[in-house]
Amino acid sequence: MKKIIILKGMSNTGKTTNINKIIEWIIETYNCPNTLEYTGDNALGVLKVGNLTIGINGAGDNPDEIHKLELLKNEEYPDIILCCCRTKGYTRKYILKHFNREKGWLRVFINLERYAEPQRAEQDQRIQEDVKGWILGLPKK
Repeated sequence: MKKIIILKGMSNTGKTTNINKIIEWIIETYNCPNTLEYTGDNALGVLKVGNLTIGINGAGDNPDEIHKLELLKNEEYPDIILCCCRTKGYTRKYILKHFNREKGWLRVFINLERYAEPQRAEQDQRIQEDVKGWILGLPKK
């Protein structure tokens, strides 16, 4: 079953920042080429790690951005998609409708809260470890 990992939170909770840190970790850890396109801070595209494909959409807070998940298709969707959405609204509904068990997806929502430092740094570390665990298929601590 394919996985979609969604960082979910209000604005300014670190969704895009955490996705960008995960991208850096994948590229550095697995020495794979950075084939992503960037618009501002938002990454879009597919990273290949051996036979595994990881689709990335660092934006997703509005309908135009969430529909870019469709651009991640080649012949089929990647094995894993990492994206973000707000806590409610169109983008969350789109993910619920198009990425569910009936369509062959294990959907993982990871919630982010709005914190000031040092709680923000603690949350970011936890979020990144959770995402790494889901990508690697390892159990969470």
